[in-house]
Amino acid sequence: MRRLADAVTETGLRRREDVLRVAVWRLDSGVPADPGLLLAASDRARVVRDLDLAARLARAAVEAGGGAPALTSLGAVLFYADRHDEAEEAFARAWAMDMDEEQRTHCGAHRAFNLFWGLGRVEAAFAVMDEVQRAAAGAPALQGVRGTRAALDLFAGDLEAARARWESLGEFADRRAVLAGASILTRLRYTEARLAECLAAVDAATAELAKEPHRLPSMSSAVYEAAAQAYLLAGDLDAADRYIATGYRLDEDFGSWPRVTIMFGSIEAQALRLRGRVADSLDRARHAVSRLRGRSVFAGLCLGELAHAHALLGEADAAEAALARAETVGMPVGPPVVVPLRRARIWTLAARGDIAGAVRAALELAEEGLPCDLPPTLHDVVRLGRPDLVAGRLAALPAEGDLIPVLVRHAHARDGAALDAVSRDFERLGFLLYAAEAGAQAAAAHRREGRQRAARAAETRAWRLARRCQGARTIALVDLDMPDLTPRQREIALLAAQGLTNRDIAARLFLSVRTVANTLAAVYEKTGVNDRTALGELLKSL
Repeated sequence: MRRLADAVTETGLRRREDVLRVAVWRLDSGVPADPGLLLAASDRARVVRDLDLAARLARAAVEAGGGAPALTSLGAVLFYADRHDEAEEAFARAWAMDMDEEQRTHCGAHRAFNLFWGLGRVEAAFAVMDEVQRAAAGAPALQGVRGTRAALDLFAGDLEAARARWESLGEFADRRAVLAGASILTRLRYTEARLAECLAAVDAATAELAKEPHRLPSMSSAVYEAAAQAYLLAGDLDAADRYIATGYRLDEDFGSWPRVTIMFGSIEAQALRLRGRVADSLDRARHAVSRLRGRSVFAGLCLGELAHAHALLGEADAAEAALARAETVGMPVGPPVVVPLRRARIWTLAARGDIAGAVRAALELAEEGLPCDLPPTLHDVVRLGRPDLVAGRLAALPAEGDLIPVLVRHAHARDGAALDAVSRDFERLGFLLYAAEAGAQAAAAHRREGRQRAARAAETRAWRLARRCQGARTIALVDLDMPDLTPRQREIALLAAQGLTNRDIAARLFLSVRTVANTLAAVYEKTGVNDRTALGELLKSL
């Protein structure tokens, strides 16, 4: 191993993995360790998420006299391995040592991340960043401090502070700083619901990430998460799915990394829920929950989606259990991990039959929510049957993307025809649960207007959409009636849908043409459709 290490070192360590190979060979061969080599190798192992090896190399660097830089590296590895108490111990040891400005900034940023996202100690994380800022004098160090604090402020829900710190960053010194800034900017613009700017920043960031040989998985995951969430809010479910799949590949590319599985599993559960695939959403959320290791900041994401899916399926007890578990294992450090739980609570109340309580909970969340949370939360009130309370606020929102304008029209639709159109718009976007609910509301509106045929057509269409929502039982859907055809009516309807004329059907079934015509008229009246093509589409779903 020593001879191999010497030979590869003589080549100049040209390949990316050479430093890792040489460090391991020298460590395993008993050669006195070089802390610099061990730290470089640990950093490389951390980048590719071989966290066990990265921790071994960092500990060896500490034992070899690597001092505060080695302890900082060890703490960072332990943070990514979700061993947060051990990470804080390493950071605290480093913090007590003498460090130059760059080292203290680096240590402080990692320690604050661990305190905030690992241990849920928000105030302690902010105190560390304040101390680092007082010690930082050089422009690069100050930029790093402000960028880190902007990320923490943003996740904590202090949008104004995050925006101010972002605007103070200025020009970035190198590509890593550019990418760190991009990961903040994409999340900032999404949180502000400035979707076009968010997605433009995502495109720029992904182009830069493609040039980065080490891929920088933490920054990549932040960019992909913002992209997926922005596309969901914009109403482009297919684009969101692409970024969710890209986020999942980070786990495949970098070994076992539960954090990205939990994060992107939760976003996928959300996307499936929006598509109306509620049972599939439940399964995906369960898988994400299974990756939790004790207490976690990200528990609110997956348990929120789990509770939400249970509630939409009418399983209020299971939803309550998921919410109770979140109180035990979650860390409510900011809106991204709190809002999913609060929205799940809205629909859990509705599943219990407490519609007034659900509306109150939604309105309270809308008063406190960030811009990105407002459209879906206000729309919850519309879905719960009180559009009059939120129509004005929805109309005042920036109408970016295809979804928000439909949410606004839903809030303002009062007659059956307008609600029919909204239902079709939701279906066109792929939001089948919303489409079914708007269709059911259209049926009720037509009935109030005395248009029974139109009411039956809307009800039939809503029922057909609801059947694709895997058992969803929201307030709008619970009273939907299934088109009730007799065996003879179904038989004649099937033949008509195949294109047979009334005379052909009469001959085949030994009936009179008048009987066939009268039976089809009754079928059309029951289902609300008025021609053979529409009847065929309906019968496919029965």
